[in-house]
Amino acid sequence: AAEEEGGGTGAESASQGQYGYLLSMPIWSATQERCAKLRAQADAVGTKLKGLRATTPDAIWLSELQAFRHAVVPVLAAANTI
Repeated sequence: AAEEEGGGTGAESASQGQYGYLLSMPIWSATQERCAKLRAQADAVGTKLKGLRATTPDAIWLSELQAFRHAVVPVLAAANTI
């Protein structure tokens, strides 16, 4: 009864949840240029992920700490001058 009401199995519902945006996308938006753009974005994210996986947790921590320091120093300097 649950499958009849839900319109499919749990696996089908899960795949619709992951790909629902594709099913609801107007067909005219699936152009070759859009597909090429999405593939380029996927490649860029894949490259970024590959680099992240090759980075040690310690290196990630130090990088984020350095970015935080660069962001907080001007704020602290401005707070001290007021």
